[in-house]
Amino acid sequence: MAQWSTAVLRLIQKLNNFLRPGSSKLSCQPFLVDGVQVGYISPQISSYLSSYSDVFCMVKSNDGEIVQMTLNPKIKTFLERTEKVAEVMMELRQKDAFSTLRGWRDEVYWVYCSMVYMSMVILLIKVERCSCGWPGEAHQNKLGPVNWIN
Repeated sequence: MAQWSTAVLRLIQKLNNFLRPGSSKLSCQPFLVDGVQVGYISPQISSYLSSYSDVFCMVKSNDGEIVQMTLNPKIKTFLERTEKVAEVMMELRQKDAFSTLRGWRDEVYWVYCSMVYMSMVILLIKVERCSCGWPGEAHQNKLGPVNWIN
């Protein structure tokens, strides 16, 4: 099984343009929820989200460059985070800010972090879901790499 997972992981990495040289990854900022990175935000998206400072915070370096984006630390609970992000996404959809939001069917998925060393899962936020497959990958000490396709 580990051999298959390793082969699939290599294939996914090969197909993922975001990991390749010349991709837009270098221009994107990490997106953190409660100190856990859950994704990346492109400059085009961050320019819209920066006007929602009650929900999103831009963390800047000493020279003023945005180095990461976070949810506002005043939004503490899973339910508050979910509600506030949903409000922003609905408003951006109404403004037709992003073509990808046109296909949003008001579905959500759960974003969580796994605290393996503490044997617990922490639910961070529920966000808009697009209809696409998400490959996942984890490394387990005994099994090696483990992959899934959602």
